[in-house]
Amino acid sequence: MKNKTGRNTLALLPSNLVIDSASNHFYRIGLSLHKNNCLKRSRIYNPTIIFLVFNLYMFRALIASQLPNNFDFVAIGDWPYYLGAKFHLNMSVASFQCLALINQIIHYLNYRKNIKPSYLKLFEMLSGSVEPQSLGLTNEEDIYRLAKRSKLFFRLTDWMLKMLTISAYLLGLIPCGIHATLIQLIIFVIPWSIICGFAGHYASNFILYQIIHYQIICYYLKIKLERVNKEIKAMLEFKIRFNSTNVQKINKKLVSIYAEIKEYNDNYWAKFLFCVLVSMIFNLNMTSFQILFGKMDLLSRLMIIIYDILFMFLLVILTNTSASVNFEANKSYKLLNKLMIMTINHKITNTKQLKVFDKRFIFHSNLIFL
Repeated sequence: MKNKTGRNTLALLPSNLVIDSASNHFYRIGLSLHKNNCLKRSRIYNPTIIFLVFNLYMFRALIASQLPNNFDFVAIGDWPYYLGAKFHLNMSVASFQCLALINQIIHYLNYRKNIKPSYLKLFEMLSGSVEPQSLGLTNEEDIYRLAKRSKLFFRLTDWMLKMLTISAYLLGLIPCGIHATLIQLIIFVIPWSIICGFAGHYASNFILYQIIHYQIICYYLKIKLERVNKEIKAMLEFKIRFNSTNVQKINKKLVSIYAEIKEYNDNYWAKFLFCVLVSMIFNLNMTSFQILFGKMDLLSRLMIIIYDILFMFLLVILTNTSASVNFEANKSYKLLNKLMIMTINHKITNTKQLKVFDKRFIFHSNLIFL
């Protein structure tokens, strides 16, 4: 089956748009246990190791936040203390690790309950193993838009992860290293900075890739809703009447999309969104208080401001992405109402014309009889 451009809309994505391993990325980073055609995973992304690192660094942060100021904080690699934000930054770090840990636990429970991640079918299409039409995507322009944007998102995420991993290692090393002796540097600071780097890398991996997956899923759902809305607009433009056949066709498409949204929410994403929003708001409260009222040097304050900007940026992305799908869904109701009103007006006009015709017919009949 070919469209106007002569391209086969049923075929798989071309190689230049394929995103390798898009469908099994959660498995490769140790978040999910669903392999999804992934043959092997690096040993550093073993879920058990990641689970232990999260717990170790989370409890380290919680304990450090409660220790007295005369404690030797080099021994536990407590860099927030040397930035002048012992309590608030440690609580923020613990919250971030807890968020990643909860996400891993939810994925594990879904795996044990045999709840398969149905949303990964979209990423199977992006990896070139599933045809777009199996997802209800038949317009070539929509498919290319989705594939290109997804590829850009994954590239940006890879770049951000490299920056955040390097930052995590340096953050664990420099503040404590400045205040440590050579022996303390070798025994305490370097091991803790390595753990800090891995904890930051694992948590950033989990959170950022899930945000990107959520972004792509919402964009895909928005595209499908836009396509239905364009069909309704075409009916309004060409004044196609709202008959039972058109109603069934549009309703079937909308019900299918809404059922898909509900399935994704019930499967995982509603829980993810709730946890992320709670964690981000908590982090912003902790760091904002420290920026406004904490006793810190200028460099440390600027670092936390950048950290806050990143979190606010992610928060805006999440809320805007969710709102875009809701906005497009609400637009469907408005367009359908317009179509119904146009059909009713058309029927009323036809009825009036029929009545006028009947009156003229009766008048002419009376003249003939007279």
